[in-house]
Amino acid sequence: MNGPNMTNIPKGPKNSRGFTLLEAMIALVIFSIGLLGLAGLQATSIKFNKSAYLRTQATFLAYDMLDRMRANIDKANDISANYLTVLGAVSSPSEDCIGTSSDCDAGELFLADRAEWKTALASTLPSGDGTVTYDTSNGRTEVIITVYWDDERDGTADDTFAIRAEL
Repeated sequence: MNGPNMTNIPKGPKNSRGFTLLEAMIALVIFSIGLLGLAGLQATSIKFNKSAYLRTQATFLAYDMLDRMRANIDKANDISANYLTVLGAVSSPSEDCIGTSSDCDAGELFLADRAEWKTALASTLPSGDGTVTYDTSNGRTEVIITVYWDDERDGTADDTFAIRAEL
């Protein structure tokens, strides 16, 4: 059974043993670097997605306050004090303005609007806060609603979104 062809099969040089193991290890290193790059890309994507979500929420909350002011237009146009809001807490609304069957007048409604807006800012955005100011420098009354939040979560609300509208 042992013919001349069966015994003369070349087995290869002795110094090439382990060469395929080295190739496999190099391929594994390259594959690992690729996976690390993919993980970094995923982490960056999540960060930017969260940032876009917070900006969308800030936009929604700014327009929410503008809509509240337009719904109570008589008090919103009285720029002496009513809807003016500074950073920090605001006074609590009257008990008459809480609930669906509320019985509050326009003078109490702006207090409820401000308190609800500030609560929504604080609960929706990290370090969320906002201001409402008026600008009458160009001969007409414009309201400026500014929302502040901490996008980087470093303790400072350094991201802002502002809208400017004429009531």
